[in-house]
Amino acid sequence: MSFVRNQWYVAAYGTEVGRELFSRTVCGESILFWRTEAGEITAMADRCVHRRFPLSEKPSHLVGDTVVCGYHGFTYGPTVAAWRSPARPVSPERRGW
Repeated sequence: MSFVRNQWYVAAYGTEVGRELFSRTVCGESILFWRTEAGEITAMADRCVHRRFPLSEKPSHLVGDTVVCGYHGFTYGPTVAAWRSPARPVSPERRGW
């Protein structure tokens, strides 16, 4: 099935998204939602960059505003670009890459 891209779609009611990791499929893509400690809604692809493990599944969890993949240990910040792996404890943004 094809979907119109670059359009607005309703993914969830604001009351559905809280401090628990929440996944919804929109246009065939699984999207992970959660609220930061400041109450802002964050969304990203619901998969770990290593082997595509769904981040919405246990034992993945939130630590502060960061999603921790329970299978691989990769961490993702609310800006999504800020992630770390167990083998590389400093994110590329902090190294100036």
